[in-house]
Amino acid sequence: RERERERERERERERERERERERERERERERERERERERILVQNKNCVHNYWCF
Repeated sequence: RERERERERERERERERERERERERERERERERERERERILVQNKNCVHNYWCF
């Protein structure tokens, strides 16, 4: 019975780490999209024929 609870806690910690990695990947994708938007903004500002670029 004691070992059973132990394994249960172990699985719980495992799921917790899994959720943590998932949130980490989510933040990574968010930063990626941020950089992409930044890059596009900079390109647009650098564009001479502005009105064609929007």
